[in-house]
Order: sequence, then structure tokens, then C-alpha cells
Amino acid sequence: MRHLSFLFFSFILSMCYNFISAQDTLWTLTGRSYEIENLQISSDSMMLKFTKPNGHDKKIYVEEVFSINYKEHGEFLYYIPERGDPNVEQMRSVVLGQNAAIEKNCLAYTLSGFLIGYSTPFAGLGFYSPAVPIAYSISVGSITVPTHKFIFNNNLQNKDGYFILGYSDGLKRKRTIHALLGGVVGTIAGITTILLIHK
Repeated sequence: MRHLSFLFFSFILSMCYNFISAQDTLWTLTGRSYEIENLQISSDSMMLKFTKPNGHDKKIYVEEVFSINYKEHGEFLYYIPERGDPNVEQMRSVVLGQNAAIEKNCLAYTLSGFLIGYSTPFAGLGFYSPAVPIAYSISVGSITVPTHKFIFNNNLQNKDGYFILGYSDGLKRKRTIHALLGGVVGTIAGITTILLIHK
């Protein structure tokens, strides 16, 4: 009897392992999507750990996850709206909008951030030099374009309001990150140039 119980338990574990090892798709509330394998849940159910296609492991808090689409078992929702929150379908549109913004080319903000960061050390601001590209990246993220113009410029005429909201938030976030990264690299390059000149 004990042997049969062990075989049954092993069979269940095997089925569970196959269930979470198949490559599935995890969606975050910020629009990121990951092809995942070997999904594991922490003992306190607060954290998910999975393996990406490149073999690297990643951890993410459960509260940051919108859903997981299992190829063989359908969608499992982690997002549970509270009073005043968008419902599931509205939030899905927000997530898809943010995901679309990820594909937007923001190289111009990286380059402008780099140029501002690179030139700032030459202005003689000393230790305050990093503040300029940081302020620039914040200003880039806070720019607000009139809704009708934003929709037209980004070909969003056929999208609902929640998709547009997600796209707008995602684009602002991406512009800010690119401008900041460019500014940091530019500042380091500018300081390095000055040090080499005065060496």
C-alpha cells in the first residue's frame, strides 16, 4: 500500500513538474512579457522564480504580475482589482499598451541624454554635474502632449482609452530611463575626458 502511495505521489509530482516546466508567458503589470520555464513559487507565496529562454533565472514579486498564459492550460490571473481599480479587461488593455510602448524607438533620448551628460562636466559644476542629466531625464518623463495629438502621432486611433493610458505611461517611463542612462554614460565620458586632458 505504501509503495502504491509513493508511485501515486511521484506521478502527481511528475505531472506538476511538466505543468510548470512547459514554456509559458508571464505578463507583468508594467507590460513586460517573459517566456518562462521551471516556474517556482516561494514558500510565502510572495515571489515567483522562473527560467528565461537564455537560461538565466529571474525573480519577480507576485504583486507585479498580471497573468501567466499557460500554453496547455490557458490563462491564470494574478491581478485582482480592488475597489476603484480598472477591471481585468481594462487592465489588460493598459498592460498591452505599455507593452507596445516598449517597442518604441527612444534612441533620440539616449543620445540627447548622453550629449547633455557629456557636456555638463565642462561647465565647471563639479560634483553637481550629475544633477543636470538627472533633471533632464525627469523633465523628459513629465512632458505631456495633448491627447488628440498624442493619439495621432502614435497611430492609436483604433485603440481604447486604457490602451492609450498604458502606452502613454510606458512611453514616458522608457524615455526617462533612456535619457537617464544616456546622461550617466555621458557624464562618465565627460569626466574621463577632462581627466585625460589634464593628465
